[in-house]
Amino acid sequence: MKYLLILLTAHFLFIEQAHAAIALCKSSATSTSYCKYVGKVEQIYINNDGLVLIFLEKEIPIDMAMKFNYKISSGKAIALEITPDNSYLTSLIYHTAMEALTENIEVEIHARSTVKGYMKLDRIWLNSPNNFF
Repeated sequence: MKYLLILLTAHFLFIEQAHAAIALCKSSATSTSYCKYVGKVEQIYINNDGLVLIFLEKEIPIDMAMKFNYKISSGKAIALEITPDNSYLTSLIYHTAMEALTENIEVEIHARSTVKGYMKLDRIWLNSPNNFF
């Protein structure tokens, strides 16, 4: 029984580590440097000024973002800004993030600029829920 408990504990620790969120900023060989997040969406906020905040389970390190000249005041969320020029595309991205939140699906998000003190989302992928145990 003792060995079974140790084995189950090790198995759950492995699963938890295999699905731990990643948040970092890095250079790119083909494009500008960017910040990357892989993990779950914890919460989504939207206000009447057109600012959407997608809250992350792991913060993008502010000091790491600063090394790539991204001046942010918070790494806990990635932002979208809805404007008349981008409302359709932003709506698609917002709905993709909502799907990830409601279905508890892991996302990959990239950001290459800032808006209102946050990294500004410019790409999002939904990762297959079949990757989870």
